[in-house]
Order: sequence, then structure tokens, then C-alpha cells
Amino acid sequence: MHETPDSAAAPDGDRASRARRHDVEVRVRRSPRYGTFMAIGAVLGAVAAWVTAMVMPTPVDEMGRVVDTTAVIGLVVVGGFVVGAGLGGLVAVIIDRSLAKRSTTLVAEQTDVEEPEATIEGEPVEDAAPTVEAAFEPLDERGGAARPGRPDGASPGEPDDRREP
Repeated sequence: MHETPDSAAAPDGDRASRARRHDVEVRVRRSPRYGTFMAIGAVLGAVAAWVTAMVMPTPVDEMGRVVDTTAVIGLVVVGGFVVGAGLGGLVAVIIDRSLAKRSTTLVAEQTDVEEPEATIEGEPVEDAAPTVEAAFEPLDERGGAARPGRPDGASPGEPDDRREP
């Protein structure tokens, strides 16, 4: 395998990222689009079911009256849609398996970029995010802000809302 180290300047100009390039063997093959095959199969299945339902003779009951089958026609079309989508997916799988036999192996170039270590004033920083602890007041045991002066946590200048019995 062939390796080539490269140095690229970072946008701020202080730090440089390193890019290592090396060759990798990859398999390349053609593959069918399953969604397309299933959509075409679903449409063809629905059309075939509709044509079949229309060609069938109209049913007649024992007394010679014509039976309304419009609801059944809709159900048959939906069934043809589902069966056609399944058959389209099956055809795509068969084509995919036959194309897998004709795959080729090629060589591609892969680039791995290593970011430089973050530093503050020349010392490394270990994945530490900036903290904002100073912006929050400490909490007392009840989860409220611990303020000195009064037992209920209110500031000394605030009026007392408690009523004494």
C-alpha cells in the first residue's frame, strides 16, 4: 500500500491538520434500485388486477339479479398493488444477485485527516467543554437558590409573604 503524509494549514494559521493518504482495495458492482422496481411492479399489479376485474363476467344471484361488485373491484386492485410490489422486489433481488457475480476490484485513494490537539496557552486540553458554573447560583437542599439572610431563601430586602398564625 502506498502512504503519503500531507500537511495543510488550518484556517486560523496557528494549527496544522495532517492528512494521510493511502490506497484501499474496493469492490465495485452495479445494483438495481429496489424502490423503482417495486413501484413499477405495484403499478403493473394494480392495472392487471383492475383489467382482470373488469373482464370477469358480472355475477348473478339465484333469482337472476345482478350483484354489485364495485367494493370487491377496489379490494382486488389493492391486492394487485401489493402483490405487484412484492414481485417487483423479488425481480430486483434476482437481478442484484446476478450482477454481484460480475463485480470488479479497484484501488481507491483514502484520505484520513487528523486534527491537531486543542491547546490553551500551550497546554493540551482534554475534551473539556467550557463550563458555565459561575453563571448559576448554588442550590439548597430543597432545590431552591441558597440565599443568605432568611431561612426561606428570600433576600433580606424582599417582603415576607409568609403569614404567621
